[in-house]
Amino acid sequence: MTRVSLAVCLVVLLGLVAPGCSKDWDKDAQTCMLEGRVLNSASKPIAGLKVIARLAQPVNGNDMPVKAIPRHDGVFTFDRLIPEAEYTIEPFLKDYKFSTSVSIKTGRKDTTTMLPQVMSIRWMQNKEGIIVDTYTELEWLPDQGKAFVWEDAAAHVKTLKAGGYSDWRLPIRYDLSMLFVNIAQNGKFHIDSLFQLGDCCVWSGESCDASSAKALTYIRGTYRCENLQATKRVLAVRGGKQ
Repeated sequence: MTRVSLAVCLVVLLGLVAPGCSKDWDKDAQTCMLEGRVLNSASKPIAGLKVIARLAQPVNGNDMPVKAIPRHDGVFTFDRLIPEAEYTIEPFLKDYKFSTSVSIKTGRKDTTTMLPQVMSIRWMQNKEGIIVDTYTELEWLPDQGKAFVWEDAAAHVKTLKAGGYSDWRLPIRYDLSMLFVNIAQNGKFHIDSLFQLGDCCVWSGESCDASSAKALTYIRGTYRCENLQATKRVLAVRGGKQ
């Protein structure tokens, strides 16, 4: 085969390969940066935490998530994102679940987009199902999956051994009020989705009189004295004031 023939073959071969390659995003040619900060609700960094950027929709066949490791002050930087693309920014820590995420669109090529505010992580759930409140440092269990009369609720939480702990209790009113959030989750209750609350009202451990106890509704965030034989949901807690 002559050199001219070989050159022609190479050109044809490259022409066949090139269309497939063109579907891939050219990371070297088109990149932009995204910078933000992630802290817990006590304004402290979370040890071992990483941050993941996920494309809301694939771009030219690319939908691979990108990872960033925050510095000691919680600041993180993604330096090779796709320009003008919609991303969801999520925290990641092995064996933990989070409900926190931020949606943002990146800027043009060679620009840096800043998250408009600190990504604040209030609640994080470990593999034992325990929800850690990074603001109050209380530890919670999600909704127990059914409603209880007050006496049965108080007895039930004392049998719990989640995480190897045996000091679970019914929360006081203040504990419950600290779980109320301004925006209803899933359009229903004003409590973080990690708690998986199945109904509006939750027993506190505080009685009103011999026949009633205080319960909080996560629709309005108010308390009522409810008959002890009424059935309400249970959120067990440990730590803090008894």
